[in-house]
Amino acid sequence: MKYYPVIFIFLTVFIISVCCQFYVNVDEILNNKRLLDAYAKCYLDKGPCPGPARQGKRKLADVFRTNCGKCTKKEKQDTRAAIRKLRQSKPQLFLEIFEKYDPGSKHLDSFLTWLNKND
Repeated sequence: MKYYPVIFIFLTVFIISVCCQFYVNVDEILNNKRLLDAYAKCYLDKGPCPGPARQGKRKLADVFRTNCGKCTKKEKQDTRAAIRKLRQSKPQLFLEIFEKYDPGSKHLDSFLTWLNKND
């Protein structure tokens, strides 16, 4: 019984660290050349991956292929926002990354249609 507060505090800290560990400020990355270059190099296998980039990289092929079909509603919103901003500010980089994870860009038209939706 005396260990419950310690266990509760430990679990709370763990949950907060896991949740907050992967928060990514898309504007900060897109507006910071150094950060954008680091993420781009990671996604294109040309450099090391910052923690959040590593997590995103694992999902990119599936996101592009299925239009974020396995994403939660919040993940879809965040993914759309991030990719829309990337496409707007760095269209060539977007295409290069898309081609890497969908060789031949077979799913590009479908993905762009999904990207322009607001559901």
